[in-house]
Amino acid sequence: MVATANGENVSVIFTRETRALLDGLLSALAEFITELILYPIGWPVLKLLTLGKYPVKGSWLAETNQANWTRATGLAVLVIAVMAAAHQFSGY
Repeated sequence: MVATANGENVSVIFTRETRALLDGLLSALAEFITELILYPIGWPVLKLLTLGKYPVKGSWLAETNQANWTRATGLAVLVIAVMAAAHQFSGY
């Protein structure tokens, strides 16, 4: 809120309803990214590291620790791949 010259409070950018809508949209986008992009990236890495034990079948869209670890592994692999593509590990 910002006070105008006549003392009225005016919302600078967004109303409360607009902020709630944007919060919902960003939350849905974050869930989409983690469940449908990061999980498939982390799945083969975690299968390889655990010799096929984890993640178990049916954990893709579940809210389990195995699914969360798989998504976190996917995020780590994605970050390392982006850093490698940007030559962050070249040492120059």
